[in-house]
Amino acid sequence: MTQELKRKAFHSLILLIILSYVFLPLPVVFWGLGILWAAVGVTEAVRLRRPRVNDFLMRFFHGIDRETERTRPSGIFWTLSGALLVVGLIPYRDIAVTCLIYLLLGDMTAALVGQTWGHFRIGGKSLEGGLACFLVCWFAGALCLQPAGGMPEALIGALIATLCELLPLPFDDNLWIPWIPGITLSVLRIASVFR
Repeated sequence: MTQELKRKAFHSLILLIILSYVFLPLPVVFWGLGILWAAVGVTEAVRLRRPRVNDFLMRFFHGIDRETERTRPSGIFWTLSGALLVVGLIPYRDIAVTCLIYLLLGDMTAALVGQTWGHFRIGGKSLEGGLACFLVCWFAGALCLQPAGGMPEALIGALIATLCELLPLPFDDNLWIPWIPGITLSVLRIASVFR
């Protein structure tokens, strides 16, 4: 649990992305995030090809890494990938912010609740963690999506984010949690405009 708390504290740096997205011009946020993503990507590529660099970084980030990340890209790479896709491609600011909150709070809550109270397993995850993720994402959507309190969008977004967290999707859930709900909610919003 201590390791998961350290990992989620580091994961909370997504808050900086959200604040940047809200208060800075979109091109500044997109290019800044893109440069950070590229730097992390290069570091990951070097780390995975150079055992000494890998060992050094695993020791340096001890406590926030997972054993599986020794031989594959870390969660921070996938988190930045998901955030970059949302910032760059989701055309509605309220949907983008909501989906970044899914990544920040939904994923964090699922892990912490699942580690603490999770008994009913769904693969490597827990039903309790999934339920906590859904409730947090639903609340985020109800607060952030326009018009305020748009319940159908809030429920759909929360359900899709929770499924992305629970299902064994390829790569890492940090890629899918913001991206798939963002695309789905954007398509639903576009479709409703033309009715």
